[in-house]
Amino acid sequence: MIAAVLGLLAVPAGADAKGLKWVEVCGQDACSKTSMKHWNFERRPLIFPPKVMSGKPDEPPKTIAPWYRVTVALAHADGEKAHSVVAPEIKYVGGRINSGFVWERLKPKALQTYLHLTKGLEPNPAETMPGSVETQTGA
Repeated sequence: MIAAVLGLLAVPAGADAKGLKWVEVCGQDACSKTSMKHWNFERRPLIFPPKVMSGKPDEPPKTIAPWYRVTVALAHADGEKAHSVVAPEIKYVGGRINSGFVWERLKPKALQTYLHLTKGLEPNPAETMPGSVETQTGA
């Protein structure tokens, strides 16, 4: 699966070739939807585990932070959507897989992508962040 995901990221063409229609980022009380039609993935990489990752999963974040819900519409999947969460403050993005979560630390370009996409949105409270070690253990 990771090889297929990396192959998806390696395509230098536009979002249509990557199979993405749009990305929606939601905070506490509002959402922002961005078309992927002319998105430059080399300049602004978009990571949304578990569907698209830039490498192997990382350990889950050890602390909670304000976060946003991310939904990506997949163009060639009969309306399928991928769902993730991003916590830019601690530089993590994650998504549910089976009964758990898979996480990736955001590299600088991917972090800048999410800072751009979340601009003007109020994040969800840290204590509601899904999938972190702290929320899984009740710490």
